[in-house]
Amino acid sequence: MAKSKDNAMQVQKIMPKHQTLRYNEVAAFEMRNGQISSIMDDEFRLISAYAIDSASQEIGNDFDYLLNL
Repeated sequence: MAKSKDNAMQVQKIMPKHQTLRYNEVAAFEMRNGQISSIMDDEFRLISAYAIDSASQEIGNDFDYLLNL
């Protein structure tokens, strides 16, 4: 438990607690091929990094396409 408390204090040095959201108070979804599914990672209690990276890549590709018009 002490290590967990130390980790929490280290995180709060970078991101104050009042700027964080509780995992159970957040929902994130993706729509793919007409299907909606959660992108919450229950193991790490985060939004899926893969889903965020994929969305970012798709937005970047769209932006590049628009810049080249």
